[in-house]
Amino acid sequence: MSTNNHPQIRYHALDRCFSNFGRRYYIEDLVKECCEAIYNFKGIRDGAHRRQVMKDIAFMESPEGWDAPIARHKDGRRVYYRYDDKNFTINKRPLSQTEMAQLKETIFMLNRFKGMPQFEWMEELLSNLEDKFRLKGQKRNVIGFDQNPYYEGSKYLSDLFNAIVNRQTLYIDYRKFNGDIRNFVIHPYFIKQYNSRWFLLGLNHSLNVITNIPLDRITFMKPAQGKYVDSEIEWNEYFEDVIGAPLRMRNPRP
Repeated sequence: MSTNNHPQIRYHALDRCFSNFGRRYYIEDLVKECCEAIYNFKGIRDGAHRRQVMKDIAFMESPEGWDAPIARHKDGRRVYYRYDDKNFTINKRPLSQTEMAQLKETIFMLNRFKGMPQFEWMEELLSNLEDKFRLKGQKRNVIGFDQNPYYEGSKYLSDLFNAIVNRQTLYIDYRKFNGDIRNFVIHPYFIKQYNSRWFLLGLNHSLNVITNIPLDRITFMKPAQGKYVDSEIEWNEYFEDVIGAPLRMRNPRP
């Protein structure tokens, strides 16, 4: 699949063109339609070019795409494009077995967050997905996950998740065991659950060490200024040989 910006917008714009049997779309028309679609959605001009649109067409025709039956019709020295099958559209393509298995796995994982604060919106979404793709299957719960929907630190999960994904440095106020409040800047890397508690692992900016913070000890959190410092640790692999969450470990800055 194309790694260029806005490929899905282009694919659906092309799909509409190929499905329109009342008009002939030449390559310049397809480029124009893609540009207009990107401008309407993103406000970006010149968002598509001839070479990219040709690659998009090739991808749509490939097994990795939609096996789209795109026909080329000669009109003098020019060529126009449309589907060979009037009933075809990429919007009707069923999920492959691999895609269905991946969707089942994703739904199973997301179900773990049902009932937790900040994730109420997920219950309706999961129910709709399970119903639409007939993925409900086993009604009984056969695995019990160690989670507490009333856990105080749960309210920070979604914000911490977004900060890690978006590589956002954070300013955090943290309540120590004796009640004192400590504040520092942290580069968040990983969220770990252990013994019914959630922990944030990240680089303490001032000490240059990776530390863990129980989420139920956080009293305040906001985005911080400064460049985000990456970690080269693959956390899932790291925890294969570790019980619990590490207290401190070095993380030399690049």
